[in-house]
Amino acid sequence: MRRKNIPVSQRIVLLPLILITVFVIIGVVFIDLYFGQVALKRYEKELIHLARSGAQMVSFLPNQKDTLESFDHLADSFTEQGRFRVTIINHAGTVLGDSQLSLQEVKEIENHGERPEILQAKESGIGISRRFSTTLRIDLLYVAARCSTPSFKGYFRVALPLVDLHQERQQQRLLLGGIGLLSLLIATSLSMLISRHLLYLVRQGKMELEQRVISRTKEIGILQNLGTQLSACNSKEEALQAIEIVTTILLPRFTGTLALFRSSKDKLEIATTWNGQWKGEASYSPDQCWALRIGQAHMGDVDHGTMRCSHSPQKEEQLFCVPLIAQGVTLGVLHFAGPRVVEWTSEEKQLAAAIAEHASLTLSNLALRESLRQQAIRDPLTGLYNRRYLQETLNNELHRASRRKQELGLLMIDLDHFKKFNDEHGHEVEDYILSEFGRLVRLAIRGEDIACRYGGEEFTLVLPEAEREGSLAVAEKIATMIREHNFLVNNRSCGPITVSIGVALFPCHGMTAEELFKQADDALYQAKREGRNRVVLAGGAD
Repeated sequence: MRRKNIPVSQRIVLLPLILITVFVIIGVVFIDLYFGQVALKRYEKELIHLARSGAQMVSFLPNQKDTLESFDHLADSFTEQGRFRVTIINHAGTVLGDSQLSLQEVKEIENHGERPEILQAKESGIGISRRFSTTLRIDLLYVAARCSTPSFKGYFRVALPLVDLHQERQQQRLLLGGIGLLSLLIATSLSMLISRHLLYLVRQGKMELEQRVISRTKEIGILQNLGTQLSACNSKEEALQAIEIVTTILLPRFTGTLALFRSSKDKLEIATTWNGQWKGEASYSPDQCWALRIGQAHMGDVDHGTMRCSHSPQKEEQLFCVPLIAQGVTLGVLHFAGPRVVEWTSEEKQLAAAIAEHASLTLSNLALRESLRQQAIRDPLTGLYNRRYLQETLNNELHRASRRKQELGLLMIDLDHFKKFNDEHGHEVEDYILSEFGRLVRLAIRGEDIACRYGGEEFTLVLPEAEREGSLAVAEKIATMIREHNFLVNNRSCGPITVSIGVALFPCHGMTAEELFKQADDALYQAKREGRNRVVLAGGAD
């Protein structure tokens, strides 16, 4: 048969009761043995005193010629008021008198010279033994005292029935048993109360533990979801939104913000805020944050002896800052502000660190992804989009313009006589002119316009939602900016530099990218044939 397991609640109650019962029984046994020894010593002490007193009384007899009657009378007289037995024995072991035997029985009693107590008294003056009396048929405690006087040499023996000792021991045991039982009842009651309290504490602890497990499981699940969502984010804005949602759930007691470095790395700016309004500065330098100084999380609280970050002037709040570090690069800081009376738990600090780790990795990956994307679609020298990007986006822009029934401008730009700059000044000046040209073009166009380096010194601009007048105005603006700009290399002017621009419009000059490119390119060559440094609209009109 399988042994049934005792529930934990029952074990909590039974184990203390069993232990208390065992200890009470052991205690009662030891106390009983101790009291027995004490009682026995007391009886022995009393009998020793009586034996010595009797020995002194025997010495008062006139001489050894006294008859047995006198010794027997002395023995009877000595025990008249007592419950013990007295025996007078000479040095040869012959019994001369006994308080519980008749004179005739005394004469017939055997020699006592070999009795243990007599032998001990012969050696040390006092002898003690316990044994069964064959004469009286009871257990007796014997004490013999040696008498050595000129008139008598022998032993005065006193015997006490052990039944008296047994009765006293029995009374002691009853008393001890009552005390032990009372102690056991009290201990049992206390054990029951303590066990109930312990069970209550165990249940409370179990419930709290279960709640913590549930809470931690939920937190782990949320963090896993955060990691999954962040890995799927396509932009920094999506990542910040995911971080805001998760942090609001996991750390609801604190106002949170996320600050990111500017491109120049000289300032941090607040990118997003949750759970209240951020009362600190909207932008600050790295030296103002202790977490950035020491490279690890920092709790700013003067009550705990830690310096406060100067970018948060709210002295009534404590500020917990966690740097966002990925692959040795610091991207920003997570800030959590709350009242000074609110203590941070270790779990909350771990959650803040976990969120910071997820955020830093995601932001680093997004920055790397964006950097690679820009490298793939932008010309490194001019900073403008490359021909590949132009091919991918132009068709999309044409489809959008067709669907919305809007116009679109396409500009083909060529730097006039650019090859002579390479021949006269070298590649360094050539690269500078192309880079400066790209910068000027970016300044001249709108944010939604697309400027690309088509190849060499040729450039293309796509102007969504631009009509004839708007496209020509942008072309004239760029031509004027280039013509009037002073290109300086090592304090030497490389100018003047001019451009020729051909302009084609969707849909009047073409419905496809190929048609627009051909019309714009034809207009560009017409501008060159007419003397360069001018803008020509496709179809022969400028």
